[in-house]
Amino acid sequence: MLWKKCHAMSLTMQSRHNKRRK
Repeated sequence: MLWKKCHAMSLTMQSRHNKRRK
């Protein structure tokens, strides 16, 4: 379950980065 949390955090970070880049 730890990897799930890490993955979710990574996804959120990527989504935020993508939004800023866009």
